[in-house]
This record gives sequence, structure tokens and C-alpha cells, in this order.
Amino acid sequence: MLRDMFSRMSRSNVEVFKMAVYTIIPIGAMYYAGVDPDKRFGIRDFWPAPETLNYPPHEFDDVKSELARMKEERKKRRESQEQKLKELEELEAKQLAILKSKGISVDTVKSPPQ
Repeated sequence: MLRDMFSRMSRSNVEVFKMAVYTIIPIGAMYYAGVDPDKRFGIRDFWPAPETLNYPPHEFDDVKSELARMKEERKKRRESQEQKLKELEELEAKQLAILKSKGISVDTVKSPPQ
């Protein structure tokens, strides 16, 4: 069908037809994508809710209080880590005492096998 149509057209008519197709297809695609793109391509909950965003403070007093809060948080975290380390050291000391009481050499336990 297309072959018959193109065979009856002169070369200049074929070029005009190709030019029309080449211009109509991009315009149609842009029209399709441009009319209400939020409805066609929208992803629900793509952007975070405004109340969940982090807004940095702008006033000096706000900056100062935020810095104090961050320092306090860092101090609590450090104390927690030190407490965990202390508990691990105590556990290791108990384990070494048990090994010594059983007569197992501590030096062989600490060194990795080669």
C-alpha cells in the first residue's frame, strides 16, 4: 500500500512528505509530554514532605543552641561507646582469667594462627 503510494509520487512530493513526518512526530511527542505531565508521568510522594526537611537555623541564637545540642548529642554518643568498650574489656578480662584457670596459655590465644 505504501509502496504504491510512494511510486505514484514524484521525488519532490516524497521529500515534502518526509519533511512533514519529520516535523510532526517531534511536535506530537512534545505535545503529548507537555500536556499535564504531572498526571501522566507523576510519581506519588517523589518529593519529601516539607515538615520532614531539615532547615538550617539562620539567627545567631538558633545557631548557638543547635551547636550546643549537637555537642551534647556527640558527648552522649561518646560516653555510650566508652561504656560499651569498658564492658568488652571486662568481658575479655573474665575470659582470660577463665583460660588461665584452665591452664591454657594466653599468648597462644591472642595471636592469630599463621
